[in-house]
Amino acid sequence: MGRKRWIVAAAFIVCTATIARADFAAGLRSYETGDYFTAYKEWLPFAEAGDPAAQRNLGHLYRLGRGVTKDFVKAVEWYRKSAEQGFSRAQANLGNMYLLGQGVPKDPAAAARWFGRSAKQNHPIAQYNLGLMYENGIGMSRDDVAALGWYFRASKAGHRKAAQRLARLVARGAAPPADADERPRLAGAQRGEPALPPSGDPERARPGAPSPERPASARDTASTVPQETPDAGLGVALDAGMSAYRAHDYDSAFRHWLPRAESGDSHAQFFVGGLYRDGAGVPVDPVRAYRWWALAAAQGHPQAGRLLAGLRAEMLPKEIAAARELSE
Repeated sequence: MGRKRWIVAAAFIVCTATIARADFAAGLRSYETGDYFTAYKEWLPFAEAGDPAAQRNLGHLYRLGRGVTKDFVKAVEWYRKSAEQGFSRAQANLGNMYLLGQGVPKDPAAAARWFGRSAKQNHPIAQYNLGLMYENGIGMSRDDVAALGWYFRASKAGHRKAAQRLARLVARGAAPPADADERPRLAGAQRGEPALPPSGDPERARPGAPSPERPASARDTASTVPQETPDAGLGVALDAGMSAYRAHDYDSAFRHWLPRAESGDSHAQFFVGGLYRDGAGVPVDPVRAYRWWALAAAQGHPQAGRLLAGLRAEMLPKEIAAARELSE
């Protein structure tokens, strides 16, 4: 099984997914010029077809009332569609809606769950918000160690407020965990309790507690200041990556596809796995190829499961075990 088999499948997927991609880009331009209704019209077909970036963008328009009547319920609906596909920015937005009680009953525990999903995908604002919730006991028991761990992760991504909160926690005696570079534990995990247990009546932040930062911009990035631009469409990233691949610019293909793969898109996961399989733009790594194809196959990707079986037959048991550990 070589490059030809997976890239032919990849090309087919991209070709069938490129209908009206120029319209999505037109939506981006309309948004940037303040023509929000046109942006809405351009993105709606993509959102209805399941594009998580378009779904999040519609949620953003409804939440802010840009181009459409402000409607928190509809905003939640679109954020949820995107979040349930693993789109980390939408997960952070949905957590914020639960925290504020916008479009859904206020539920700090549900907010913490969605922030947690986003934080585990390395979204710095979600990491910061989760740290605040642990530090102040919002939606879960107070846990300074867990808070410190999430602040640490967010600060590494350049989140200024997280670095400040981290310094304050350390100054008042909270000890950094020995494995601070690893993913911080969730409160209760070492006591055999649910990591983010649902609470009864929603808890409120105690007087004087800082409010979690609102992941409100259309594109929350690892910068310290959220940008006011919408997400580029999934299809745009897939197409750009395929164009780069065909031009033998494998580094650029990897850069286009990896963020979408990390956000949970099965097609991008399939492509990234192929790059690792062939050593195109990255070192040959069957373990990482297996990991990405396994993630895509788990979402029902039509080609990933078949190619994964062939790759598995070529791998040692210890390599398969390592790949499965990466996928957890």
